[in-house]
Amino acid sequence: MTEKFFAGLLNTSVTVGISIAVSVFALSLCRKKYSAKGRKRVWILTAFCLLIPFYGISLPYAYSIEIPNVVLKEFNDHKADSGTSVSIGEPTQSRTDKNSLFYSVSEEELTTGDVLFTLWICVAGCMAVYYAAGYLRMKRKIRRWSGKCDSREENMLTEICAEIKLKKIPEMRVMEDSGAGPFTTGAIRNTIFLPSRNLDEQDLKYIIKHEAVHCKNKDIWWKTFFLAVNMIHWFNPLVWLLRKAAEQDMEIACDEEVIKNISVEQRREYGDVIMTWVGKNGHKGHAFSTAYAEGVRFLKWRFGNIFSGESKKRGMGLIGGVLVLILLSGSIIHVKNGGKIYTVKKVPVDYGVEIKTDLNGDGKEDRVRVMDAVSGDYAFTQVSAVLNDGGNFFTDYPDSWASSYLVVGDLSGNGSADVIVIRYDRGSTYGGCAVSVLYMGKNEYGEDDFEEYPGVFIQNSGLGIEQPAGFGEEDFFSCIGASIIEKNGKTMLRFIACVDPLNDTAQCIDCSYRENGWYIEDIQMVSDYWGNNRESELLGYSY
Repeated sequence: MTEKFFAGLLNTSVTVGISIAVSVFALSLCRKKYSAKGRKRVWILTAFCLLIPFYGISLPYAYSIEIPNVVLKEFNDHKADSGTSVSIGEPTQSRTDKNSLFYSVSEEELTTGDVLFTLWICVAGCMAVYYAAGYLRMKRKIRRWSGKCDSREENMLTEICAEIKLKKIPEMRVMEDSGAGPFTTGAIRNTIFLPSRNLDEQDLKYIIKHEAVHCKNKDIWWKTFFLAVNMIHWFNPLVWLLRKAAEQDMEIACDEEVIKNISVEQRREYGDVIMTWVGKNGHKGHAFSTAYAEGVRFLKWRFGNIFSGESKKRGMGLIGGVLVLILLSGSIIHVKNGGKIYTVKKVPVDYGVEIKTDLNGDGKEDRVRVMDAVSGDYAFTQVSAVLNDGGNFFTDYPDSWASSYLVVGDLSGNGSADVIVIRYDRGSTYGGCAVSVLYMGKNEYGEDDFEEYPGVFIQNSGLGIEQPAGFGEEDFFSCIGASIIEKNGKTMLRFIACVDPLNDTAQCIDCSYRENGWYIEDIQMVSDYWGNNRESELLGYSY
């Protein structure tokens, strides 16, 4: 659930982010043609799109970006029918019970998607706490260090509100801190704070009108809205750019309203007021207040806009263009969550008649079992498996062998278990077995199924000893045991072959997997094999 949510969030952030980059670049080239209010509408539309999980029309050649979803840790809770809990790596109860049932598996995993989601929500939460604490601190300070306005300022505010058609007159107070500049705050009830410095009437009018236009345009609400979008998409630098561009256009939109229908000389006076208070606001840049934004490039643009006498378009066509751009971006790029990637883990060596192991390399435990059965005159050995996703398959060996068992381990080094099937038959004076090595593959229908490695030995010329050709039933029929061992940093297949039963002599063959067979790494002659019970020593178990 968290991975799907985060993938949708990234998809929206990337596709809408493309439109942000294009819009910022395009509007920087033609900003003189469009009003700041029109550009502000574009940013509001774009921000709303960032709050909606957006997927465009999928084009045939759309580019897909998959988020790697690596499983970092697995928490397994395996419960048998009896309710007994069994941990990973613990010997299964079913090794000596051929009639035991397969366990049901309930699994939980920690993935990179979970980590990224946790990181996202933590950073977003920290930003929310930071801005909320800053607002409360600012509110306490300005209430403490501000007082009521006089009648002259109140009357001027009332006249300006009537002029700009602002029905709800905001509260206005004067800051006692002479270094503080004018600003507005309060989303529910706007409050304009004036500097305590004695200003002439014209400068005071410009300041009050600028802040009153902020109230009319509901800029505190919009700043809060852009902040919320920024906190959700804090990881995307283009969203930070969107917020900055929107806040700058809020200031320009107020300028355009103030300088409407005034002379060049009055515009110069208004520009002087702005220059006076830039950098002197103790609350500048706060998310929940307006302030005279600064920055050399922005100020050049702002003053150029103030003294420009060109008429500007409202920018309604920009909205349609941005919608088309967002739709196009969503059509050509899709961010989606990739399949889970499991780190290759060492498959432990295990043995028995029923074993928990990872057959397909997905990092989850499966079940493999061997059973000898007789049906009428037909005797057979069956190896069956049940995967953790419910898939099951089997393979039969139609012969008269008995006391079969399995040994599992990763012989090929691909992170999945290989299965040695040992079909054992003991007589009164001898013992022997047939050996098959299986791995998880695909059958002709593309379904999971057992495949068998070739039972061929690759000769080692450096050993200087006669070496068998293979361990298929037609080549090597004197095998009396097999296992998986760790030797010289390699996982190897070990065979014990009967050489001279009368003299109690056996041969121990260690081999590693190659593409076309098993390369013989070492051969040892073992004397007194049965007399000294060398079986458990060489194979690692006695079965």
